[in-house]
Amino acid sequence: MKKKLLILFSLCFSVILQAQVSKTVNVTTGSLSDGTKKLGISNASKPPVIDGYIDAVDDPWGTFIDLSVRNPNSTTTSLNGIFNILSGTDAFYIAVVVQDATPNNDTTAIPNSYERDCSEVYFSMDTVTEANGAYKAGCWQIRTQRVGEILSDGNSGANTWSIATLTSDPDFQVASESSATEYCQEMILPYKVLTAGMDPRWNYQFFRFDISIADNTTGVAGGRTEQRYWYGNNGLGDDHGWDNTRSLGIVQLPACCGDDEVWEVSPTSLSLTAFEGSNSTVNIKSSVAWTATSDQTWLQVSPAIGTGNFTVTLTAGVNNTGETRKATITVKGSGVPSKTIAVTQAAGTVGIPSEMEENLKIYPNPVTDGFSLLGLKDKATICITDLNGRLLLAKHISGNEKIPVHSLLPGLYFVKVITDAGIIKKKLVKK
Repeated sequence: MKKKLLILFSLCFSVILQAQVSKTVNVTTGSLSDGTKKLGISNASKPPVIDGYIDAVDDPWGTFIDLSVRNPNSTTTSLNGIFNILSGTDAFYIAVVVQDATPNNDTTAIPNSYERDCSEVYFSMDTVTEANGAYKAGCWQIRTQRVGEILSDGNSGANTWSIATLTSDPDFQVASESSATEYCQEMILPYKVLTAGMDPRWNYQFFRFDISIADNTTGVAGGRTEQRYWYGNNGLGDDHGWDNTRSLGIVQLPACCGDDEVWEVSPTSLSLTAFEGSNSTVNIKSSVAWTATSDQTWLQVSPAIGTGNFTVTLTAGVNNTGETRKATITVKGSGVPSKTIAVTQAAGTVGIPSEMEENLKIYPNPVTDGFSLLGLKDKATICITDLNGRLLLAKHISGNEKIPVHSLLPGLYFVKVITDAGIIKKKLVKK
């Protein structure tokens, strides 16, 4: 009963869904014809949960990539790691898993964060960098500790050299969980921070990238004894990927993510209640002209045509069939693949017993300060609206509980009583 009332309570309001489903791409490794190491991409189903744990349910990371390039100056071989990146509509998602049986992250004994057990991610948010490889706006070095009070630090370009602009952003997330032999790190890096101040701005097509993991086997300052990279300074495996963005590997994103062609529809599935006017919204981002059509007459689309970014409202008629029904919205864009939105509408009630409707009374009516519902034997939700349909009061009640209305102005109102059996509408006069 409680769950049903919570569902019915939402009928008092215009339902607007603002679910944002990120389009993500899974990264795989490969090489260009000239031998340059490159990351390729394939579709992934959903963004991961950033919690420091990786599982098949919450995390669509796909196949991880080995960090196989070893710094020749390393003196141990006990460190191994894998990583992957997802590229969403608004952020990068990164995961790294490190096998390391010598955990050393004592901030007192090892004051330099880069000499502790950690991972480091390097970004250049375009493919044209300074002639000497120096950092500029759009270049980042992000260091995440295995454990520690300060989990992430690092550097950014354009003489700012402050990672705080990234870590303080509300959309940034990081998590690191460790055991005696392994640690796992996950993070979200918002595009808007990574590309702030770039001139020209990032084109959403290419970026340069590398990732390294470091091991301190001695537990003392200067004790970093092992490093592994994905790319490692043009494959040399030394410690100069971090200070020379020309040496980072090239990553190419899908053409549909670029400025010249934007084509996104979200969400791609939603549910509506059974009642007249039940509605939800869909976000369309497009650089091309588009049309949206419904295959069912009971579901209306507004607006149905447009160019650019729109919030489209889907509105359903009443479902009094007693069965759920489904519709498909097809969104077509000029020169791009069509997209579909699956809509499900809940089953409606066949009818409410006439005896119950007749016995339910508002008392007193007209009312001055409050009223009760005589004849209501169970719990219900009541909604009071004015003549223009604006919701003024919504409340869960039980039996003949008194409903205060002293704040209402004198006039005529409508009371909607929502029960398991159906909806009863009554008129209310406020003196």
